[in-house]
Amino acid sequence: MLLIQLPHCVREQAANTMYLEAQCRIQDPVYGCVGIISKLYQQIHDAEIELAKIQTQITCHKLQNQQYEAKSNLSSLPPQSINMEMENFQWLSQDLNYSN
Repeated sequence: MLLIQLPHCVREQAANTMYLEAQCRIQDPVYGCVGIISKLYQQIHDAEIELAKIQTQITCHKLQNQQYEAKSNLSSLPPQSINMEMENFQWLSQDLNYSN
């Protein structure tokens, strides 16, 4: 009766949908299609949470790697180079103090 009221071009899709809903109702008499949709939404939600956790871990690892590389680069400089850089920094800070 419902299919007769629909335009001919959508009757096949409507019949397939009704069949799918009937099959879902057989598998899950209480929730039917809604139960399947709810489970899928929960899976999506769980996957989004897991993705956020993994992205946070990746960010932490990148930051740790940058810190390690910075320390590694600093320790590879010869001591004289570090002292010269410190002298330049002290000279610049003194110059700024005289300007104020």
